[in-house]
Amino acid sequence: MAQLTLTLAVDPRGIVVTWRLDDVALEAGEALGQLPLSVAGAPTLRLGDDALKATDRAGDLPLSIVIESVEGDPVRCWRVSRSTSSPIEVSYIAEPVADEPQPAVPPLELRREGGGVSGALKCFVVLPPAPADLSFEVRCRPLSEAGDTPGWMAVSSLGEDGGVNGPLFGAGLELLGDTYVMCGDLTEQHHRDGQLSTWWLTTPGIDVEGFSARLGSTYQVMSETFGAPAHPYRVFLRARPHRGASASAHPASFVQARSTNALLG
Repeated sequence: MAQLTLTLAVDPRGIVVTWRLDDVALEAGEALGQLPLSVAGAPTLRLGDDALKATDRAGDLPLSIVIESVEGDPVRCWRVSRSTSSPIEVSYIAEPVADEPQPAVPPLELRREGGGVSGALKCFVVLPPAPADLSFEVRCRPLSEAGDTPGWMAVSSLGEDGGVNGPLFGAGLELLGDTYVMCGDLTEQHHRDGQLSTWWLTTPGIDVEGFSARLGSTYQVMSETFGAPAHPYRVFLRARPHRGASASAHPASFVQARSTNALLG
């Protein structure tokens, strides 16, 4: 079965993305990876023509880049110029979006905040288009030694240690792309209420304890009402310059972007 091993290494430039795809062979002209030009209005990663490097067992893997339409949406696609032999490895640097976020757009793009970064993988990870049911492993880490980054953590829709103590597992490209990740000084910048936890990179302008308590109570009621066993659920808070809030749902998690001046009513 096809296996994708994804590593996200955070450094001052952004995130060094590397992945290895096993048990997949491509013919010349087939797609190796793709990335939407935008997701629900949120900007995705902009890569130069030579920014993404790929290799396989035979060595460097030449690529061509085209803009295609997938289900009516424009997608940037990297196609191989020759047949491949497994494993295939890809690497590039994902730089956070610097432009001011638009008011009515969900907070999906990779963005820097408070010495850390956060974003949905589908906005900055070039993913293979197939097979859709492939299994995957994810690890997040700082490029520097752990001793140089006290308090550093990687928290995602999939788990809370970012794979530092072992990879985070899953299956399916949809689940992987929908995964949200937040990396930075999070050891003290979170709050737990039962199975629900709230995480932030800069001090939110709300009563986090009250916010988490209300969400935690709602989560528990919904779990009991629908007979679903409670499991860890994560809320990511992100700052934004505009008044009001925007949000986005993810597997076992959601992200809310709020003005730092906003107060919870």
